[in-house]
Amino acid sequence: MEGTLLQNGRYELGVVIGRGGFGITYAAWDLVLDIPVAIKEYYPESYCDRDNSESDIVIPRQEYQSYYQLGLQTFIREARILASLQNIPSVVNVFGCFEKNRTAYIVMEFVRGETLFSYCKKKKLNEKKLLKMLRQSIDDLILVHKAGVLHRDISPMNLLVQEDGVVKLIDFGAAIS
Repeated sequence: MEGTLLQNGRYELGVVIGRGGFGITYAAWDLVLDIPVAIKEYYPESYCDRDNSESDIVIPRQEYQSYYQLGLQTFIREARILASLQNIPSVVNVFGCFEKNRTAYIVMEFVRGETLFSYCKKKKLNEKKLLKMLRQSIDDLILVHKAGVLHRDISPMNLLVQEDGVVKLIDFGAAIS
């Protein structure tokens, strides 16, 4: 929720910049380093609830307790996978992961840009220009595979085009290593 402070006041959550089946991604501010970050929260809406008026604690629904816990472990594994790929330029950088409020959070680099899906809707790119734009990401995806990680969810929604045209690969939630 916007304005929420996490990690003993280190991070302040801003607006929601992404929402998926298993999480919410917020624009946030690192108050220690004085830089923007993105914070992804494990929040599978179909398995849990939260009473924002009382607290930020996530409450797994009784009938989905085991699914919630399994998903939480998978979410934390996503952070570890990202951390193992930090030397690959097209992979979004991860700065940390922590558990709080009965859920988990991944702190990542804030990538200014838009999804490739949105970008392509606005721009009329021919195949040659698109391939040139994606060349580095494709080469880096080969490095991800050589590192023993399969992303398993490559799509125009999981490729972010930065303001300078460089493409970043995000969302390793379905990845296996």
